[in-house]
Amino acid sequence: MSSSKRVRFATELERTPSPTFSNSSAPSSPLLRTPPTYPTHPGVASPSGPYLASPSYGRQRGHARTPSPLSLAQIHAILCSSSFDNPTGPAPFNWDVTLDTHHIRAAHPDPRSALQYALSDDALAQPAVLPNVKAIVVRCQHLPWKVDVVASNGSYVTVHDVLHSVYRNLRMAISMDEYTGVVGGDRQKQTDITRAYESRYRAMANDSAREEEKKKGLKRVDVLMKFVKFSGLSLGDRPNEFTMHLRSR
Repeated sequence: MSSSKRVRFATELERTPSPTFSNSSAPSSPLLRTPPTYPTHPGVASPSGPYLASPSYGRQRGHARTPSPLSLAQIHAILCSSSFDNPTGPAPFNWDVTLDTHHIRAAHPDPRSALQYALSDDALAQPAVLPNVKAIVVRCQHLPWKVDVVASNGSYVTVHDVLHSVYRNLRMAISMDEYTGVVGGDRQKQTDITRAYESRYRAMANDSAREEEKKKGLKRVDVLMKFVKFSGLSLGDRPNEFTMHLRSR
């Protein structure tokens, strides 16, 4: 690897989330904190509220899943992957996971409007899944690490808990050994991860912030390469385990 493409690795002691930062690519549309009504998609809300039953997720893997207590879990419509794939309306929100959760923006229910919203406090405080659980595990096919999500209120995992835990996990530094394990002998992957790292620190607001972020080295989010657009959760293979879907930017 040439000196111009050299990446840095943090020590175990440096595995802490980076502070919140602004990015030049942040939405420039007018923003409001809370919409009059959170946009939902026709036909997806269950009788118990804005939650989606999850047995259909087995079909995403090319086979039918036998109904079981596990498959009866429901995911909040804000987080459910089928909401992001719904052709009849906008995705619940847009989030580039290289940015902190303050950059999450929900589209206006009227597609003709340019207004965007931050998710409301009420929406963020709602249970992420039903039945309520105090902890869940989130996995992603693009990452070798799992995300442990623990209820911050001590009672049940909220929508905010999921989003915040994903962000914090992705901001953790990776060691040389972890990098080697991810890259293997794939030179193209090595190049793509390096580019993601460089793009991330160069997007900082000023020279000082860029240099500080550069020194912190590679982070888990860089391993995602171009797959950084959050696209919801689906049911996993074990109780209280869910799969995070990401799309290319």
